[in-house]
Amino acid sequence: MGITILLLSDTVGSSTPSTWFEKVDAAFKAGCSRFDGAIKGYGGCPKAKDELTGNIPTEKLFSYFQQQKAFTGINAMSFESAYNEALKIFNVI
Repeated sequence: MGITILLLSDTVGSSTPSTWFEKVDAAFKAGCSRFDGAIKGYGGCPKAKDELTGNIPTEKLFSYFQQQKAFTGINAMSFESAYNEALKIFNVI
């Protein structure tokens, strides 16, 4: 199909956080090479109501690609540092 970039936004309610793996796995196995996410899944359309906010957590994408032995270009230590900082910023810890 030639698709190399996939954004898994959902504005019609057909996706749930629990289905991220099957969607990412299918896209990756079909040749998609770029995925967007956000640490802890925070983000989305800032002017939208709650049901339109959120992204696939980067940490889930990172873990998936590590399991697939796919090159991400992400430095694991730097990502861990950013992740821990995000936990503080969003008062998760």
